[in-house]
Amino acid sequence: FNNGLNVIGIGTDNKCYYRSGITTSNYEGSNWVQFAQNPGDFTKITASNDGTKIIGVGTDTNFYYRSGISASNIYGTSWIVFDLPQPTPGSGKDMDISADGNQIWYIGTNNKAYFRTGVSILNPYGTNWEETGTETFLDISVSNTGLQVWAVHTNKKIYYREEVSKENYKGTSWVQSINGNFKKITI
Repeated sequence: FNNGLNVIGIGTDNKCYYRSGITTSNYEGSNWVQFAQNPGDFTKITASNDGTKIIGVGTDTNFYYRSGISASNIYGTSWIVFDLPQPTPGSGKDMDISADGNQIWYIGTNNKAYFRTGVSILNPYGTNWEETGTETFLDISVSNTGLQVWAVHTNKKIYYREEVSKENYKGTSWVQSINGNFKKITI
């Protein structure tokens, strides 16, 4: 419900900000505003293209999601800590979210990839985390449609998630695709 008109970022002070006053006739907006109720400092922030989800990683290594997002309040009301899978409770390295907000992927401090289950309109941040295998990764990216998931393995090679579909967003297994020496990927 944002029509692509929200911009968020992390300032040099590691606080999370949004750009106010953005309209179809004023893409620059008017000024940067710090999110209300910042839980602390952030290292990464991401949002779904449809504007329904905002997720950040704190310097405390907790993952946070923004609650209270609605058509009348596109930046939400407060930050809530995600529950994270064992053996890495309350910590994480990387995460990504599909453009439609239906998929949330996460790399734990154990370098394993996790998929968030139970994501729906009624439960926008899902219910549980599922480990996706024994492979270890440095970075992960999910496509706008959610039908492609790519990751950089700890061996620096590129892998993709096999058999991802609308019926099974988690897919079935990781497959090495591209040799090389990579550390980041984006789709």
